[in-house]
Amino acid sequence: MNFRWVPFTNQIGAILQAVIPKTLVLPIPQGPLKGEKWVVASGVLEYFLGCFEPDKVKLLERFIQKGKVVYDVGAHVGYFSLLSAMLVQDEGQVIAFEPNPDNAKRLRQHIEMNGYTNIKIIEAAVSNENGESSFDDDKESSTSCLSPTRRIIVKTRTIDALVESREAPPPDYLKIDVEGAELLVIKGAESTLKSYRPLIFLATHSPALKKDCIDLLDSLGYVVKPESGGDIDEAKDLFAQPATPLGF
Repeated sequence: MNFRWVPFTNQIGAILQAVIPKTLVLPIPQGPLKGEKWVVASGVLEYFLGCFEPDKVKLLERFIQKGKVVYDVGAHVGYFSLLSAMLVQDEGQVIAFEPNPDNAKRLRQHIEMNGYTNIKIIEAAVSNENGESSFDDDKESSTSCLSPTRRIIVKTRTIDALVESREAPPPDYLKIDVEGAELLVIKGAESTLKSYRPLIFLATHSPALKKDCIDLLDSLGYVVKPESGGDIDEAKDLFAQPATPLGF
């Protein structure tokens, strides 16, 4: 069964979301999360149909190993958190970061209804400073972001501070999708990247930000490639590996 042919334009998606009951829960029909319970109207329907970002899914399945630690930075409602938790199994752990209160509520629901015990939620935005920031939660739920437009105030945390304080174990993998704050996330994780050399799955949200992220990762000893191959100038989603792995 393959639903990738479904024409998910914004208009059709909006119509479907309007008619689907907000509380409807069904099992995902295909993909690695097949059979997991999902709130159908939470986010894009590709989540529920099990066909969301197949290139990223394949990359995570290829690299994430049992017993490891995944940071899902920008967890939204939990699609990649659940996938990562399944891949690391009970011996591993997923740290899911989500500052949007509505998203965090749905994330927690997806975790609990599927019985995952290896996912820890941190309700904060990951950035380059510890403190607070204004946050725009008035957009579509998957694109809410740090913004000077004062909608709500959220906590901000750096990965370096979390690791140094042992509030979270050092990551083996970072999945970062934060709607324009990706450079701030990396800046707040420089010590961790130097010390622990996690693999990075990075979504970028403008050509300028992509260049800045690549330049910073290069200075930290990472090799950056397009997530799905091809020309890096055209790619938005990137995969970064340390040029010299930890221990060498």
